[in-house]
Amino acid sequence: MLNLRALKYFILFILLQNLSFSQANVLALKIDSIFSKHKANKPGLCINIQQNDQLLYSNNFGADANKKPFDDFTVINVGDLGHSFISYAILILNQQGKLSLEDNLLKYFPEIKNKHAAQKIKVWHLLSHTSGLKDGMLSKTDSIAIHSGKIEVVFNYLNELDKEPGTEFNYATISYKILSSIISKVSNLNWKDFIKENIFTPTGMTFTKFNELESVLTNIVDLKKYVYALRYCLIANCETIKLSEFSYLPKISSENKLTYNLCWNFNAQITSLSDACIYYYQFKTGNSVLFYYFPEKEISFIAVGSISLKDSKKIMNHLKNDKLIK
Repeated sequence: MLNLRALKYFILFILLQNLSFSQANVLALKIDSIFSKHKANKPGLCINIQQNDQLLYSNNFGADANKKPFDDFTVINVGDLGHSFISYAILILNQQGKLSLEDNLLKYFPEIKNKHAAQKIKVWHLLSHTSGLKDGMLSKTDSIAIHSGKIEVVFNYLNELDKEPGTEFNYATISYKILSSIISKVSNLNWKDFIKENIFTPTGMTFTKFNELESVLTNIVDLKKYVYALRYCLIANCETIKLSEFSYLPKISSENKLTYNLCWNFNAQITSLSDACIYYYQFKTGNSVLFYYFPEKEISFIAVGSISLKDSKKIMNHLKNDKLIK
């Protein structure tokens, strides 16, 4: 009798395993079909989808710049995704009590001439892109100067704020120039060294580095570690991580209805936090990145490639149809 009961449990276990395997196989077939015509010698991409520590899908297509197979270890410039490391560095310093998100610019840059405007713009305004600054206001000469490290050039535009700080979202990459300068001032380290010591090293992101233009180079292997670090609070305490994932201002919106929290794009049109998603995307031929993370469901969807990732919307639809996400 005992042997018969054990046999029943064994058969049930095998059936459940096969069911799970079958579901994973169906998802794989759906995604593979999207890229079925992608040739091995064409610019490539790498895709990884996980839930918790369970791999739902992983595959590579095409070749890298050296005509080698594009795989998990292929390193590319991930563009503005690198800005999330600057944001987390600020939150780490806030957690350490070395700065406050309520601090204004004048505290760190007393040399600013327009002190009235500098007092209005707070650290959290820069993080959430509600400072009133915008990239389009910069001249080409000043833009080059800022990218060369001349942060004071930004302050010449405080008399021309596009909006009152804290009232409207407008993504501005120049915010990160100011934030990186604050990191250096507060930590007494070069901001890149602070990020290496406090994010890359504890996370084990050994392939990730800054290039000469201060852009982040990384790969799927390290981006999976980044998700793991967020899930298990390896770079900051869990309260800080939650702040980075869910803290946002619902009254602040833009024409395209996107919302930005302190570190990420945020899907503001949700009905519950269980459906929340933080994400970053850059669809450009030659340098494309997609990073979606659903904290409550612990699902991550990462894709990097040297081709446009516009077909990623089809993958998202498959995930929705399989009821993995909403």
